[in-house]
Amino acid sequence: MKKLAGFANNLSAMIVSESASELYEELIDLPDGTVKVDLISRSGYLNDSIALKTPYIEELRDWLLKKINENHIKAEEISKAIITLDIDSSTIPCDRKYTVHYLATATTVIDVRDRNFEQRVPVTHVWHKRRT
Repeated sequence: MKKLAGFANNLSAMIVSESASELYEELIDLPDGTVKVDLISRSGYLNDSIALKTPYIEELRDWLLKKINENHIKAEEISKAIITLDIDSSTIPCDRKYTVHYLATATTVIDVRDRNFEQRVPVTHVWHKRRT
C-alpha cells in the first residue's frame, strides 16, 4: 500500500507536465481556478461548474489502474482518486492567442480501505503553446 503514495505523487507530477497538453489546450480559453479530476467517475470540472472533455482524464485513470493492477491492488478497494489542480495565469502576462503561462499546484488524494494517501507537487511553471 505504500506504493499508493508514490502513485499519488506521480499523478500530481503528470498533470503539471508536458504530457498534460490536451488538458491545457482545453483550459487555455477558460478562466483560472481549480480543476478537479475524479479518476473513479472519469470526470473533470473547472471551478466545480465547467465540465472538461479532455481524453487526458481517461489516460490518467488508465495509468492508475495499470499501476494498481501491477501491485495486486483491486480497483474496487479504491474509494477515492482525486487530483486537484490550481492554476493561475495572472503572474506572467501572455498573449493567450498563442501561449499561456500558469503557476500550477497539483495535489492527489487516493483513499483505499482505511488509509489516505495525499501528495502535492511544488508550485510549477506550466507553459502551454496553443495548437494551430
